[in-house]
Amino acid sequence: MSEKLEALKKQADELGVSYNGNIGEDTLQKRIDEALGNFDNSDNGDTPGASDSKPSEEQEETVTINLQRDEKNPHDLPVGVNGKVFLIQRGVDVKVPRSVYEVLKDCTEDHYDEEGKKTARQSYPFTVVV
Repeated sequence: MSEKLEALKKQADELGVSYNGNIGEDTLQKRIDEALGNFDNSDNGDTPGASDSKPSEEQEETVTINLQRDEKNPHDLPVGVNGKVFLIQRGVDVKVPRSVYEVLKDCTEDHYDEEGKKTARQSYPFTVVV
């Protein structure tokens, strides 16, 4: 079993998402996304240019990120934007709305060195996957 599938199963268990033992990564990821309220219609057979009745906030541009693993806190990271909470897996490439990316990018902590010089660091280091 791949490391990604194991992480997805763990997240599914935490969210109460049911699945069978031989589920694939893509299918499980879709079920998790649905449980979190993230819907992706890119492969549902809709014709290009067809009108979509979903509100524009659900059509927000996405960014693929990889949140660094943290030995002190190995749990997935909940990020809230406008009353909606996204559970971000660590160490796995994850598509998130641009607003979630902006929250993570702007989340910093002040650190001081021995001389008292202040520097800002990302609270939750991540990389953008291109």
